[in-house]
Amino acid sequence: MKSLKENLLGGEAAEQLPRTRREAFVFYGKQQFWKLLICGAFTSLFFAPLLGWLYAMNYVKAQAIAALDVGAADYADLYGQLLLGWSLKTYLVSVPLVMLFFVGLGGLFGLVKRICFYQSSGYGQYFASIKDSWFHFALWGMLFGISMFFLRFNVTFYTVSKFSPIAKGLLSGFAAVQFALVAVATMYFVTGDVTYRYTMWQSVKNAFLLTFGGLAQNILFAAVGLAPFVVALFVPSPFQTLLLAVAGLVYLSFLSLLWTNYCQGVYDRTINCQLGADCVGRGLAKAQQGDVVGNM
Repeated sequence: MKSLKENLLGGEAAEQLPRTRREAFVFYGKQQFWKLLICGAFTSLFFAPLLGWLYAMNYVKAQAIAALDVGAADYADLYGQLLLGWSLKTYLVSVPLVMLFFVGLGGLFGLVKRICFYQSSGYGQYFASIKDSWFHFALWGMLFGISMFFLRFNVTFYTVSKFSPIAKGLLSGFAAVQFALVAVATMYFVTGDVTYRYTMWQSVKNAFLLTFGGLAQNILFAAVGLAPFVVALFVPSPFQTLLLAVAGLVYLSFLSLLWTNYCQGVYDRTINCQLGADCVGRGLAKAQQGDVVGNM
């Protein structure tokens, strides 16, 4: 396995590169606009099974609710049981589908890392990155899927339970906090694993350690990135399907570019500076490195 430093080096020399990570987001977004869109579309194919499943289950729930007798004495209990059963099935089955989606993200983030490092970034690199990282990304996808299940099922459970309002608020808050932390750590995992080729344990540990460094800003960037997907989980069909489809086809590629540039700025300050000057500011104007490390 190559060292961290060897995995960072090997890019092409270039002039007129951006000076900051913020400039890099705009620069590479314009320069590679169509490639980003096309690779985002590739990745949406890995997202499609999850999208189809959520659409189908929303339809099933709507039909089941419509079949209930609103005037029945036990309507509230039947409605609660229906929601619990639906939520349990929907989000348990979603876990392997989220894993498949993350396999596609391995290709997207691997390619975007090469774009942001100003390295060769042909379409073949997308599939090469999937080959290199699919196992790690699938495992992280399992963690993300379980976290999402814990959020959605438990929020449903607490809503229909007879717990006190305080208990419901505390338990729902805990479910939301754990998902928020996993979401932020996801940002560092998907960018860090393709950059340094860590072992799985190193990638997980590094993701969570960096999550708590500058937590408020990390949450902001993760929230901006995941907002369309998280909001869609609470939107009724067919609007949920439409929102997720747009996010998958258009938003994914530029989310990967945003997160990669933000996280590379963090890596420059925390990891790359320890590996040597050549590893700092990859994809930026090297003559200005000292002025721009970590800027976003």
